Amino acid sequence: YLRAGVLDGSAEERIDGFVWQADTEGIQASWLAVDGESGIQDYWVSVGTSSGAEDILPFTNMGSERAGYISGLTLSLTDHNTNTPVYYVSAKARNGAGSYSTTITSTPIFVVDEDKAGYVTDGPE
Repeated sequence: YLRAGVLDGSAEERIDGFVWQADTEGIQASWLAVDGESGIQDYWVSVGTSSGAEDILPFTNMGSERAGYISGLTLSLTDHNTNTPVYYVSAKARNGAGSYSTTITSTPIFVVDEDKAGYVTDGPE
């Protein structure tokens, strides 16, 4: 599996089919693959603006950890009218024999502005 926005492998929190986040500098994600013969040696992740793309971050070795914060990114806010850009994390595993798994891709990630302190008005007054 590959889940965006969570580090513990739990279910993603989706809004209208997207994982929403306010972080413009990185993405939290968790992943898991199983190889009963030679085991998993390491995991590789990439970030792109379309499913399977590497235009933001090329495939990077994350070691044997099954979750991580993918840092050093520069993510633009997603336009609510056009739903662009959206981001995808892709992952693949390398087994003990050196073979790579099929690449899987996350739910699309929608980057929103951080919450700001201010006033909340409820009603006409």
